[in-house]
Amino acid sequence: MDGPSVNWSFYDKLEKEIKNECGMGPLNIGSCGLHVIHVAFQTGARETGGGLDGLLSSPYYLFKDTFARRDDFTDVTGCNKFSLKFGKHSYTKQINQLGPFLVHDIERLVKNLLERCVKPVALQKAFTAYDLLKLDLEKERVENKKIEVGFKAEGELKSLLSTKAISECQVFQFREECRQFVVKCVNKIIERSPLKYRLTRNMACLDPRLMVSDQEHSKSKCKRLLEELATLNRVDGDDVDMLVASYKELLHDVARCELKSRFKDFKVEDDRVDMLLYECIGRNKKFEKLWRVVRKVLLVSHGQASVERGCSLNRQTEKDNMSEGMIVALMQIIDYFVLVGGMLKVDITKELLSSASRYRYHQYLEEDERKKGQEAIQRKRFKTKWMI
Repeated sequence: MDGPSVNWSFYDKLEKEIKNECGMGPLNIGSCGLHVIHVAFQTGARETGGGLDGLLSSPYYLFKDTFARRDDFTDVTGCNKFSLKFGKHSYTKQINQLGPFLVHDIERLVKNLLERCVKPVALQKAFTAYDLLKLDLEKERVENKKIEVGFKAEGELKSLLSTKAISECQVFQFREECRQFVVKCVNKIIERSPLKYRLTRNMACLDPRLMVSDQEHSKSKCKRLLEELATLNRVDGDDVDMLVASYKELLHDVARCELKSRFKDFKVEDDRVDMLLYECIGRNKKFEKLWRVVRKVLLVSHGQASVERGCSLNRQTEKDNMSEGMIVALMQIIDYFVLVGGMLKVDITKELLSSASRYRYHQYLEEDERKKGQEAIQRKRFKTKWMI
């Protein structure tokens, strides 16, 4: 994959092309939130000299082609999982639609980080995700001794200080490095955060938990979401008021129907928001127009982490002089192995056996023809040599 600068440059050109051709703008929820968090952590590690990139990528090259090392590692640790080539990027497979929960998760993560090195008063004033983006981290920093480094780290520091293994100056430096790590992480998250985009912030109106716990907040977010879609010509401006009314009616129905408990106890890790909303909206004719809008919004919730992860896996199979068809075939084979859960779980059908048998038969014929051709050439050369 290309770098973020190249991708954003391509997106700008694509956006202009779509507007010129279709008269509407694309739905933009920002860069992949998962990658933003990974890059932020990577930036913080580099700032404090952690060398995390090398630590995560070195095991791959250490065990890649050495089966003896892999066996020794498995015998000693009992673990049979090894680092992958793209380990330092940590692409993670994503299947469920997670867009409606993106703002809440990133906001909670940023607040948890800032609580370690920012004054509590400043965080109390940041009511929304947009308020977090405007915080001055240098101005609102706490004293060095008040920086939270975690329970385990605090215990280690006290133990080392009591035995005079480290000095007060080293403890001060360690806390400052922790602050630098957190500040760099948060700054990178804010710099590239999907929270900057109005569409991303207001997709939270489709969060089942919010639809039950704070309906007034959900209504305002839904209205702003529809206004943004109307600006992009994805929704007719004349339909916005009607769609807002339909959403309010949906909230009223959710609060009274038997699905209320499913909305209230919705688990992001196990449940699918698209399936739940389809049961409430997609099957109900009175919400037909609202479902069309919800469906558009959920389409941008997939991200592309699974696609990029697949590209990284498939890149390991590439060899010199491979035809395009061969590369595509190998990608399809790997995707199928992932789908069924591994090579050993492939169902060996009669058709598959016949196909393999036919392929081997054709290989045999081609090899036999090649050998006969070589023998004919050798006989011709031998005959020509004796004639001379």
